[in-house]
Amino acid sequence: MESSEAIRPEKMGPLVMTETWNTPGRIVSWERSENIYIVRGECGGMVFVFLSDDMFRMKVFRGQVPDLTTTEAVLAERCIPHLFPVEETEEQLIFTTGVIAVVIEKTTFQLRVENKDGKVIMQQNMTSWNPRGASHAEYDMQPDSHFYGLGEKSSFLDKRGEHYTNWNTDVFAPHLPEIEALYESIPLIIHMHGELTYGLFLDNAGRSDFDMRSHGVAFTIGCSTGAYDIYFINGPKMKDVVKRYTTLTGRIALPPKWAIGYHQSRYSYMNQQEVLQLARTFRDKNIPCDVIYLDIHYMDEYRVFTFDPVNFPEPEKMIAELGEIGVRIVPIVDPGVKKDPKYEVYKEGVLNKHFCRRLEGDIFFGEVWPGISAFPDFSDSRTAEWWGDLHKYYTDLGIQGIWNDMNEPAVFNESKTMDLDVMHFNNGRPVTHEEYHNLYGMMMSKATYEGLVEHMAGERPFVLTRAGYAASSGTAGR
Repeated sequence: MESSEAIRPEKMGPLVMTETWNTPGRIVSWERSENIYIVRGECGGMVFVFLSDDMFRMKVFRGQVPDLTTTEAVLAERCIPHLFPVEETEEQLIFTTGVIAVVIEKTTFQLRVENKDGKVIMQQNMTSWNPRGASHAEYDMQPDSHFYGLGEKSSFLDKRGEHYTNWNTDVFAPHLPEIEALYESIPLIIHMHGELTYGLFLDNAGRSDFDMRSHGVAFTIGCSTGAYDIYFINGPKMKDVVKRYTTLTGRIALPPKWAIGYHQSRYSYMNQQEVLQLARTFRDKNIPCDVIYLDIHYMDEYRVFTFDPVNFPEPEKMIAELGEIGVRIVPIVDPGVKKDPKYEVYKEGVLNKHFCRRLEGDIFFGEVWPGISAFPDFSDSRTAEWWGDLHKYYTDLGIQGIWNDMNEPAVFNESKTMDLDVMHFNNGRPVTHEEYHNLYGMMMSKATYEGLVEHMAGERPFVLTRAGYAASSGTAGR
């Protein structure tokens, strides 16, 4: 006798599905709610928030109530809405600031931005999404278009003709122009055409794609999950776009003077004697050196917040001796915490629920340098404070700078990172790792910086990070 298992769909042959992409449809209504503008279409809509004469936010929403939350990259104090005149005609809805006009076509939901002379700065032709949560929009690309930005990429300065993915990825080698994703994700594209320049910043910490290759007369910006949340940033010069963008995401704090000097790093210095001899040799040969980095071998079996008691038996004495000749130590600190019930950091993390978990409550474990490890959930401010406070271990030894590494986060598995269904509890607004991935490294560095500030008695700390998101360069000042 057969059960229903005999007719499982996969046993009946391949299932052919046609993917349907929806658009907002024609505009059916608009309204002002406090200081934001909600424009509703037949199948969805957009909310518009004007932040200045030169910058506005447009976020796609489905359903009735738009969600105006942002990622941690955006400074809340820079998101104060401004009101500007609105004109409605039979065919169009027009928002006018002192510098630009935003024109929305009622029948198609197409949108363009014009300057005061009527020249088209940006044209967004189509916004669409599929039932599984992916979204994208198409923008005009002119014959004289040039594209810049997107942060850490290994190819050309001008991104025209290229395609890039924003998904923080550990790529040990090689770093070739064909590599579309590296350690950092900065989803800001700057489009120059003629005498006009503007920027588009997609505030989405999941996987996103910027395609200036496939469509000839258009480029597309898309994301595989999460919100389609775009900021338009006017020029007309590139420096104007960058200036306005950094007011939104933050600017780097003044670093310590020593951090501007020469930094010596390699994989790896294996013991205390080697480090001291290296520093003395720099001085003997009159070669300037301000910093020596310690890679993973300084630790006790790769446990963060430890020194190897055999190879680095007197770290405080070593750091003091180096300090006398003007050399500082910057140790590596990775997010992976070794699974070891006798290891105090791991024990505290488990007992106080600081590690990333499945929705059902099980801790996510992945293999990295220490072996099987757990990973702090930096989206939780309680965990970020705990992690930052752990850095007292280093500051008590005289250390004033930290190197955050492996924080994409990198995991030694097929996907190279956490499973996508791992949860980040995000101060009560839980999201999956698929939605949060690109923020992980930035939030680790933010926690690190704040912990150093707390324990350095007014000295300026230095944090170097391998992985980051849009606000990473401004993390120190947040």
